[in-house]
Amino acid sequence: MEATCSVCGSLCSWGRKRCRPCADAAKAKRNRSSAHIAERIRGNVVLDEGGCWLWQGKRNEWGYGRFSVAGRREYVHRASYQVFVGPILDGLTIDHLCRNPGCVNPAHLEPVTLRVNILRGVGVTARQASQTHCKNGHRFDECNTYYRPGRRRGRHCRKCHAAANARYRARAVAR
Repeated sequence: MEATCSVCGSLCSWGRKRCRPCADAAKAKRNRSSAHIAERIRGNVVLDEGGCWLWQGKRNEWGYGRFSVAGRREYVHRASYQVFVGPILDGLTIDHLCRNPGCVNPAHLEPVTLRVNILRGVGVTARQASQTHCKNGHRFDECNTYYRPGRRRGRHCRKCHAAANARYRARAVAR
């Protein structure tokens, strides 16, 4: 049974009001609407005592919620921020202020640069950036700090480096 598509006017061989491409486009548009996404987010969260909206759907190996919007996989916390707060500007990433990757509460999310997000975290980079002294107690300040280029780059203490060089020269002379 053939019918005419109510959108584009072409013949539909599958007997519906719309041809397959127009029906798929309408479905994709409906799935991308903010109201539809908000409904999906609200339907898949559980509130915890800290105010987090814990995502109950699929999560990746790091605990971040994932779902499909119009056939594309997206992070739920990013979609939540975009639906409930507004767009995320280019060059910014979403930081979980509650430190819970499964949380999609827009009040717990803040757009920041990647550098700020990393330095707010608890990883190696954040720990080393927050150090004010080297392992021997010397202060990391402008006079005592140098940045080594190459593979072993990073922040280093000049006093410790000078002491290591002195020990090396003393051993070399003793031979």
